[in-house]
Amino acid sequence: MSEGQDSNVKRRVAMERKAKQREQAEVKKRELKEVVWAIMPLGWASKGGAYKRKRKTIEFTGLLEDVLQCVKHVQSIDREKSDKAGQPSHQKATPGWGRYRAGMGLSQTMGTMLVHKEDVRVTESNAGMDMFVSYAPLIGYKGQSLKIVTHSDDTDALMTLVQSDKVGASASLRLLRANKTKAGCLLLQYVRKELTLSHITADNKAVLLTCPLSDEDTAPLSPSPSFFDDLYYNSDRQRGSSRIVSTQGVRALAKWMEERAGYHERADAVSSTLLRTMWNFSQGCADSMSHMIEEATKMYTWIHKDSDGMPIIQVASRLQHQDLSSDWRIFFTQRSNGELTTVSSLPGLSLCVSAGVLLPPDDEEPKQPGVGVLFFREGLLDGVGCLIYHDSARQARVKLLKCTGQVVRRDSYHVTEGSPEPELERAMHARAEEGQSFMTTAYYSAPEHSHLPCDF
Repeated sequence: MSEGQDSNVKRRVAMERKAKQREQAEVKKRELKEVVWAIMPLGWASKGGAYKRKRKTIEFTGLLEDVLQCVKHVQSIDREKSDKAGQPSHQKATPGWGRYRAGMGLSQTMGTMLVHKEDVRVTESNAGMDMFVSYAPLIGYKGQSLKIVTHSDDTDALMTLVQSDKVGASASLRLLRANKTKAGCLLLQYVRKELTLSHITADNKAVLLTCPLSDEDTAPLSPSPSFFDDLYYNSDRQRGSSRIVSTQGVRALAKWMEERAGYHERADAVSSTLLRTMWNFSQGCADSMSHMIEEATKMYTWIHKDSDGMPIIQVASRLQHQDLSSDWRIFFTQRSNGELTTVSSLPGLSLCVSAGVLLPPDDEEPKQPGVGVLFFREGLLDGVGCLIYHDSARQARVKLLKCTGQVVRRDSYHVTEGSPEPELERAMHARAEEGQSFMTTAYYSAPEHSHLPCDF
């Protein structure tokens, strides 16, 4: 064979090899297109199948690699099952929608949630969301209402997004993350994410919401080195009897506990006398009565370490009006370990509460420490309470889900006016050392005073 002929053969072999590579690339491209089209149809052009990103939220190649790895993983499982069953290779099923959906469920670079439009509950979520929220009672938001896990200020934006009929609509929302540390402390933090409505089901009853997840989103929350020092410092600085500026939050929570858990706490004799006296002074005026309750209610909040070094949150209350004063009553003791404490266990109305520390949002200043309380009814999150320390007061922010599905938000501020009370703190410490967490309601939630005004 001449040198020219040999060169032609090599050229032809190279061309055939490149043609085969192009063919293989086209096959893989079609497979990937089918995967992404099935799972995330947003952005595909009507002709040509080219993918167009609406915004630079995530590297598309990274998504393709992630999806491909997930699909390969699912296919390998199918092959193992087929081999064990002795099924001939030519009879093995090719990957379909079920396997693609399972593959996307393993993604850790994009969070996906299938959300029921009527009650905004998450019916399905993927592995990435499980890492975003790894606290067992809330993992991946499965079964939970996005109304509750979304920041109070973002609820309207969430509802607009879920009810939208436009695929591609998006909203920047703060979602509640929750995970436990190795030491067992529950960490909570609102993290801003860009949610996109990527798909609407054919029956228009559910939507697929997606969001990019960074390595930070899927890593456990971690407080700054000074967080706990700042928390204890602020708690010590604001120890003492506090006056509540607007009792909306406290009264709304009391009313909600009666509605959702059938829970009633009878007021003691002194408190009952105080309430009747204030009602008489108000002459039946709701606004006057509300103002007197606000002036009469005193709170005492103390955050300290228990014997195991775990942050423990304790709150006591009393009523003071003119010369009458009730005793301090410790109505809240919770360790920030995320363990559920039963408040009420009436049939069909089981209400539990857990507590953790609240990390300040990364995108907000100043960085204020706080604590959070979660309310669960029959395993579903029905309420979130946050106590955030500011320079001169504590902000109490309560978000509750009513039986009607309506979300109620109430804020109040606790301004410290008294000095630390050693006798009360000794009683609190003794209660904490008993090792049992508990919660009851405030004085004025007693059913015999149901006529008291509450704009719940």
